[in-house]
Amino acid sequence: MYLWSIDIEAVLTAMSCFEFICEEADILYSGDEQVIHLHLPNYNVYQDIAKAYKDLTTGMLTKAHQCSNPCRVNLPYT
Repeated sequence: MYLWSIDIEAVLTAMSCFEFICEEADILYSGDEQVIHLHLPNYNVYQDIAKAYKDLTTGMLTKAHQCSNPCRVNLPYT
Protein backbone atom coordinates (compact mmCIF):
# COMPACT_ATOMS: atom_id res chain seq x y z
CA MET A 1 0.00 0.00 0.00
CA TYR A 2 1.31 3.45 -0.87
CA LEU A 3 0.26 6.77 0.56
CA TRP A 4 1.53 8.84 -2.30
CA SER A 5 -0.02 11.91 -3.78
CA ILE A 6 1.12 15.33 -4.86
CA ASP A 7 -1.67 16.71 -2.67
CA ILE A 8 -0.12 16.82 0.80
CA GLU A 9 -3.53 17.37 2.42
CA ALA A 10 -4.79 14.08 0.97
CA VAL A 11 -1.74 12.24 2.33
CA LEU A 12 -2.11 13.82 5.78
CA THR A 13 -5.80 12.96 5.87
CA ALA A 14 -5.06 9.34 5.00
CA MET A 15 -2.29 9.20 7.61
CA SER A 16 -4.58 10.64 10.27
CA CYS A 17 -7.02 7.79 9.64
CA PHE A 18 -4.34 5.33 10.78
CA GLU A 19 -4.03 7.28 14.01
CA PHE A 20 -7.77 6.87 14.59
CA ILE A 21 -7.57 3.14 13.80
CA CYS A 22 -4.89 2.72 16.48
CA GLU A 23 -6.87 4.75 19.01
CA GLU A 24 -10.01 2.74 18.29
CA ALA A 25 -8.13 -0.56 18.68
CA ASP A 26 -6.64 0.61 21.98
CA ILE A 27 -10.09 1.53 23.28
CA LEU A 28 -11.83 -1.57 21.94
CA TYR A 29 -9.24 -4.07 23.18
CA SER A 30 -8.21 -2.15 26.33
CA GLY A 31 -4.60 -1.92 25.17
CA ASP A 32 -4.11 -5.72 25.21
CA GLU A 33 -1.28 -6.03 22.66
CA GLN A 34 -1.87 -9.73 22.05
CA VAL A 35 -5.55 -9.28 21.18
CA ILE A 36 -4.83 -6.19 19.10
CA HIS A 37 -2.24 -8.06 17.01
CA LEU A 38 -4.68 -10.94 16.60
CA HIS A 39 -7.30 -8.64 15.04
CA LEU A 40 -4.93 -6.09 13.46
CA PRO A 41 -1.78 -7.89 12.33
CA ASN A 42 -0.38 -4.63 10.89
CA TYR A 43 -0.94 -2.67 14.10
CA ASN A 44 2.75 -1.76 14.42
CA VAL A 45 2.79 -0.43 10.86
CA TYR A 46 -0.32 1.62 11.61
CA GLN A 47 1.37 3.04 14.71
CA ASP A 48 4.43 3.99 12.65
CA ILE A 49 2.26 5.79 10.11
CA ALA A 50 0.37 7.57 12.92
CA LYS A 51 3.69 8.63 14.50
CA ALA A 52 4.96 9.88 11.15
CA TYR A 53 1.72 11.87 10.78
CA LYS A 54 2.25 13.50 14.17
CA ASP A 55 5.88 14.26 13.33
CA LEU A 56 4.94 15.77 9.97
CA THR A 57 2.15 17.94 11.31
CA THR A 58 4.24 19.07 14.28
CA GLY A 59 7.13 19.91 11.96
CA MET A 60 4.83 21.78 9.60
CA LEU A 61 3.40 23.84 12.46
CA THR A 62 6.86 24.60 13.83
CA LYS A 63 8.13 25.66 10.41
CA ALA A 64 5.04 27.77 9.74
CA HIS A 65 5.47 29.64 13.03
CA GLN A 66 9.17 30.40 12.65
CA CYS A 67 9.96 33.94 11.68
CA SER A 68 13.01 36.19 11.72
CA ASN A 69 11.28 38.88 13.78
CA PRO A 70 9.34 38.14 16.96
CA CYS A 71 5.81 37.10 16.11
CA ARG A 72 3.07 39.23 17.55
CA VAL A 73 -0.38 37.99 18.31
CA ASN A 74 -3.23 40.38 19.00
CA LEU A 75 -5.24 39.02 21.86
CA PRO A 76 -8.70 40.45 22.45
CA TYR A 77 -8.23 40.98 26.22
CA THR A 78 -4.79 42.60 26.40
